[in-house]
Amino acid sequence: MESMDKTKTRTSTILTSSAIVAVVLFVLLNVFLLGHLPEDKTVLTKEAIQNSANERKQEGDWVWWITRNYLVEEKNPDLVFMGSSQMGSALFACEASYLNEAIDTVVHRESRFAAHELKDRLGTEPTTFNLSIGGAMASDQFMLAKSLFNKAHKPQLVVIGVNPRDFIDNSMPSASASDPFHYLSPYVELGDLNQCAFPDAIGWMDWQLNHYVATKALGEKIRTALPKAVLSWLGESEAKTASLHTVSDKGEVLAQEGKTTNDNEQPLTKDNLLKAIYGSTGNIRPGLWKVIACTWGAFQDNTEEYRSRYRDSSPPIYSGQKRFFEQLLAYLKAEDVSVLVVGMPSLWPNRALLPDKFWAGFREYLATSTTKYGAAFIDLSDDARFDSKDYLDTVHLNSTGGTRLVKIVAEKISSEKKLASALTDQTLARKSNRPDWQ
Repeated sequence: MESMDKTKTRTSTILTSSAIVAVVLFVLLNVFLLGHLPEDKTVLTKEAIQNSANERKQEGDWVWWITRNYLVEEKNPDLVFMGSSQMGSALFACEASYLNEAIDTVVHRESRFAAHELKDRLGTEPTTFNLSIGGAMASDQFMLAKSLFNKAHKPQLVVIGVNPRDFIDNSMPSASASDPFHYLSPYVELGDLNQCAFPDAIGWMDWQLNHYVATKALGEKIRTALPKAVLSWLGESEAKTASLHTVSDKGEVLAQEGKTTNDNEQPLTKDNLLKAIYGSTGNIRPGLWKVIACTWGAFQDNTEEYRSRYRDSSPPIYSGQKRFFEQLLAYLKAEDVSVLVVGMPSLWPNRALLPDKFWAGFREYLATSTTKYGAAFIDLSDDARFDSKDYLDTVHLNSTGGTRLVKIVAEKISSEKKLASALTDQTLARKSNRPDWQ
């Protein structure tokens, strides 16, 4: 009898435990909601960006600004450039030289110089978009393509700049650790790529909870359904608070009250030039990061930085990044988008940080994977046409190097029938369908 009383007491204690009850209720609530929430596929849209807090503040990180410029400005480019800061450096620097003006890397995302070079060779001028983002891995390129290249915004040709850092950066623990992946993951179905996106089972479970737990999904739906007047009021309140203090790239609090846009612009120094190209962290605004025409006089030696990035030439992340890259090529092929992959140039001190065996395998991998998925490939990694005067550091091109790169890419496009026709056929068709007043 006494034993039965003790059992009842233990049972009663468990059932009345607030922590246990909360967990049980949480699970039951999610099971119920999963059966009642509509199973709609989340898509990154112009409206979603326009209703965001970032849009109200006109402030956000690099991936937010890039996706905003692509969707909100309703870009429908014929040609898209993808890659990390290596591609960005080349395009921004030669653009500043071509236009003879400072380029705001936050909002200036076309390449007029590339369009000019292609017009000279093809007879028609394609619209362009620079989708490169500092620090991007191959997985980030996949996420950008899957979330942005819908039917209304699909390019005809994509040029993808690649280099070893996009696959083996030892400072990147996993594909899911990047800002672009975190921002775009709600809009991309990963499927089997789940297995190589996360460092371990705990990381995968944390991501699943953050993105797929029903109570979170319901919260997002309620928030989206709030009247615009309420959201507008909230935005004004946030803006008033944000106008008093803004955190700088270095974590310093800067008083913003009473300052004009011009007051917020960074001086065009060599250090800020490199930050603009590499991709500074934190929230950014138009006018903060500008690129001017830059020559070899701005050179900085970043060998030690890359020695750390390349300390292991075959880190665990490598195989996963290869799979993301192949799936990117497969997706573009399925969408009938022509592709040119460019092995980006770098100086010999940087290339020497990786063993010859790695380079042989890496180049062979790029050649075979591009062929498998019907893409064209050009390897400029140790091309003799680039010398030390073409670089800002051991991997990033300056104005002269960027100009040289774009000319080589334009020549490659014009010399291959499949690549050239992707632009000439579609560009002419697009222009012929425009109203006369455009």
